[in-house]
Amino acid sequence: HGQSERPGTVRSRHASGRSAHRTGPVYEVVVGITALREHLRDKEDKIIKISKYRGSLETCKWSNWTQDNDLLDEWALQFGAVKELVRFLVFDKIETDIELGCDTFCVDGRWPDNMIQGYENKDQGFFSAVRKRGEMPEQVKEVLDKFGSELAAYGYRNSFSMEIRVKGDKSYFIDPCCRFPMPPTSSKMELWRNLTDIIWRGAQGEMVEPEPVAKFAAECVLSMKVDKDRWATVEVPDKLKQWMKVFNCCQVDGALSIPPNEFRGSEIGWMVAIGDTMEETIENLKAQVELLPPGVTAHMEALPGLIAEIQE
Repeated sequence: HGQSERPGTVRSRHASGRSAHRTGPVYEVVVGITALREHLRDKEDKIIKISKYRGSLETCKWSNWTQDNDLLDEWALQFGAVKELVRFLVFDKIETDIELGCDTFCVDGRWPDNMIQGYENKDQGFFSAVRKRGEMPEQVKEVLDKFGSELAAYGYRNSFSMEIRVKGDKSYFIDPCCRFPMPPTSSKMELWRNLTDIIWRGAQGEMVEPEPVAKFAAECVLSMKVDKDRWATVEVPDKLKQWMKVFNCCQVDGALSIPPNEFRGSEIGWMVAIGDTMEETIENLKAQVELLPPGVTAHMEALPGLIAEIQE
């Protein structure tokens, strides 16, 4: 991970694929926050990622210097003494509205037959369908074929998700997610009847076929005005306890207690709904949102755009 690259290094990369229809996005490796400042000063519409210390920085959109240069000050403070050692990956933006997703499991290079194909509006909404591996888009099947043998070599037994951007007759595999992502982990929890078996037996090297209880799932992010210095309390109605997935919290006397976190903002979790048709799924989600406790807001505004994208 760049041990031979010194602060100030800028190197161009092009992660080329083996298929005539799939190629890697163009990106540049920039080492250190000072070099990143100089590199981005005249750049517009870029995507910034880091790799080795993935949890330290989410994928970030860079519009231009005027709008976003304060991000660099924030990252310099955040990374402290290592700020000149971090390798930033600066990607060209892929101009397309279509982003495919597949959420599944891998056990020693083997994939199940039942998977989830989903579409996400970043950190706002998610809509997915249960599909057979053979029915998946060709772009998804190609990634599964290529990565199966690679993951087998590592003895990989875990959840696996992918994001693929599609532009014309080309596709770009932009993100492997080697963990349970948010979303669509809430969807997996409700769509798969035998999730505990999948995890327990999969950890022992046995592939267990997911058993769906519905055909579709939808999620929307939940928010609540939370004081960054105080614990918050949420009383979840009994009818919502299965569907309201609040993260980073504990249960005290039947209510959820959420610790202060100055970096979290107002998001507290996700609402998930399932159904056997897209329409039923949305209606179930709307009915659940009506039952939310005071102070909690469900952001459903992303779902119409997702459904339009799916139809396209």
